[in-house]
Amino acid sequence: MGPFDSVGSCSSSSSSDPEKSTTSVKKSEIDGQLAGAGYKVRLSDLRQVAKKLEHLENAMMNATDDVSESLESSDTVHYNPTNMASWLDSMLSELTPLPSSDFPQTPDLFPDPFATATATATATATWPPMTQQLVPYAVVDEEEDSGIRLVHLLMTCAESVQIGDANLAGSLIREMQRMLTQVNTSCGIGKVAGYFVDALSCRLFSPQTAAVSPGTAESEILYHHFYEACPYLKFAHFTANQAILEAFAGHATVHVIDFSLMHGLQWPALIQALALRPGGPPLLRLTGIGPPSPDGRDALREIGLRLAELAWSANVPFAFRGSPPRGSTT
Repeated sequence: MGPFDSVGSCSSSSSSDPEKSTTSVKKSEIDGQLAGAGYKVRLSDLRQVAKKLEHLENAMMNATDDVSESLESSDTVHYNPTNMASWLDSMLSELTPLPSSDFPQTPDLFPDPFATATATATATATWPPMTQQLVPYAVVDEEEDSGIRLVHLLMTCAESVQIGDANLAGSLIREMQRMLTQVNTSCGIGKVAGYFVDALSCRLFSPQTAAVSPGTAESEILYHHFYEACPYLKFAHFTANQAILEAFAGHATVHVIDFSLMHGLQWPALIQALALRPGGPPLLRLTGIGPPSPDGRDALREIGLRLAELAWSANVPFAFRGSPPRGSTT
């Protein structure tokens, strides 16, 4: 019987090995399925998770009404518990202290390398730029303070020049020239302040000579350049012309009196707008009042001729009359 016993024992042991291997294969397959579904838990740990669930249920049954209501009314919904054990620990900690001996902390069985790498890269990439950004903010604040101080110094310096206090004005100019090195003079307040400082310096330190007024032709050219560069006059003329168009809509004759004709730069836009009016342009009569020309020219007549040529080219009936101001000898 001995040999048979040995054979039987060998056969039984050999038959148990496939069962163990089959069980281990099933466990590994289940672990892989759990990991693929996003659950960071193994089959061997489910017993511990079940104990924690039972402990959580008992704790909720024995908890006070206030705690139970707060848990029931909580908006937290655990749709995808990727770490079931830690979630249960957090729930239990709200109800009762969790004994560490009964439920040891389950380690992260499937660490996410992408999350670790992202956290490390974020911590590495975020901290140095924050230290580097402190310097530009400090520079901007310093430039703003210098710009505000420049404005106050400019006003004080201009008042000193006006009252003839050359000593104070000179010291203020030197102070402003020093401050201009601390701000950006290519744009903004630094550029404007630089021009004003240069103008005040020329006014204060340049030799005083008799002012030579520019000629009429030069003054007209300068005024044209100013009109093209500055938007304020154009906007005022556009608003006035729009009011004229609305006031005389449907009328066959429009009579406009300009009490300060200057160079007549407002009226070309009105002539062009009247040329496009539905039903045809009306008759435009323009009476211009302006100062006499210093060199004796009939400047009003010249302006009227230029406007008449423009109106003729736009097929707008036009009549002009120039009138010097009352009391003029011209």
